[in-house]
Amino acid sequence: MKATQQSPASPSITVVARLDFSQSRTDESSITCDSSQVVMAAIPHPYYPLDSDLVGYVANTWTVGGVFAVFTTGVVTVMTIARVITKRVNPTLRPRDRWLAAWFMVCKYTYPLLLFTRGSLLGTSCGAKASSILDRDIICAYALYLAGAIHLLVEGYFSLNHARMASMVDYLGQGWKEYSMSDSRYLTAEPFVVCMESVTAFAWGPLCLVTAWMILKDSPWRHPTQALVSTGQLYGVVLYYATSIMGFYYHGVSYSRPEAYYYWAYFIGMNAPWAIIPAFCIYSSAKLTSKALIRLKELEGPIKAHDVKESLMKS
Repeated sequence: MKATQQSPASPSITVVARLDFSQSRTDESSITCDSSQVVMAAIPHPYYPLDSDLVGYVANTWTVGGVFAVFTTGVVTVMTIARVITKRVNPTLRPRDRWLAAWFMVCKYTYPLLLFTRGSLLGTSCGAKASSILDRDIICAYALYLAGAIHLLVEGYFSLNHARMASMVDYLGQGWKEYSMSDSRYLTAEPFVVCMESVTAFAWGPLCLVTAWMILKDSPWRHPTQALVSTGQLYGVVLYYATSIMGFYYHGVSYSRPEAYYYWAYFIGMNAPWAIIPAFCIYSSAKLTSKALIRLKELEGPIKAHDVKESLMKS
């Protein structure tokens, strides 16, 4: 009897023990998952929104001054190469004008002012109309050369590395992470930014270089190509501004840190030249094309009248 009574009790104890053990494993696994989530959430980053998931984020080691110093050196190098190319293609341009054009292209924000003042600092206010046109064309060539270099190198880098930008620690990667203080979409592979920068890098970049060469060679295809590239650049920067601003007003999401200089100097200021200069290029191409068509009609008028007169005389 004792053996019979104890035999059913043993399995029940065993079953209970198993249930308790499985429950304890479940609790342990849930605790493990929760702790890993806590650790992931505890990794700080300075980008807004603060809860953005930056996969593999690594903080910058370069200082802001170091990033801008290297960038400035790169711009000067590019412009020096541009000057050499321009001198070989168009040796009649004065050296002073060549360097001043390069200087004003490095100082992007004064570039539109230089164009609209018709180059008084370049010596074109002395009645040298042909020289004024040449100087402005050379400056446009510098603009497009610099734009093409930036598109291919800087934005091409982002397009190829957009999925791992948060973890990049080379110079261009840290440069993009510094700029991302004003727009964190670059670190989250936001679809619009990736598509926009890819088109800019691999479509507008090469076409900028082609257009710059057309300017120096005085190609008849210069203005159609210039208008196409400039329209693409202007359209891209308008959408870039609009998507960020509308996201804030409609969804309350800000991609920029609250410090004013990130928004106004980085987000607005660094992108403003890509709106101002293309807008002027579009205006310049449209104005010249319009004048050419008007002149063509003026020339066709007498020709058509002469043809009509000859046909009447023959009849």
